[in-house]
Amino acid sequence: MVFGGKPREILELALRGLIGIAVSDDILKEIKGVLEGKKFQFPTKIIYALINEIENMSDLVEAKERIEAVPDDPQDNRVLECAVASGAAVIISGHSHLLALRSFRQITIMSPAEFLRSFRKKSGQ
Repeated sequence: MVFGGKPREILELALRGLIGIAVSDDILKEIKGVLEGKKFQFPTKIIYALINEIENMSDLVEAKERIEAVPDDPQDNRVLECAVASGAAVIISGHSHLLALRSFRQITIMSPAEFLRSFRKKSGQ
């Protein structure tokens, strides 16, 4: 397991078929860049294993429009594009610029902790 905590709990929900995940090529490239970067410096083999895991449990979508709603962090716009293209109900993110929006086109934006609390409450877990 490459990482744990709340992100891993959310991935486990997806693996169990309890939630769906959508990603785009732009998001996968960003994940790869973050894992390669100074903060994490994961080995290439681990990065590709994680990317492969995410691809296998996700719907790969292609953005149908360019969105520029987050000028302070343009990469966050790619998340919005993916969510809109996939018809998502929720965006789960730790990015402060996305969280500050709270919602975008009726898509709720939540931190991993908020999402897990909400999911447990709704599912009775």
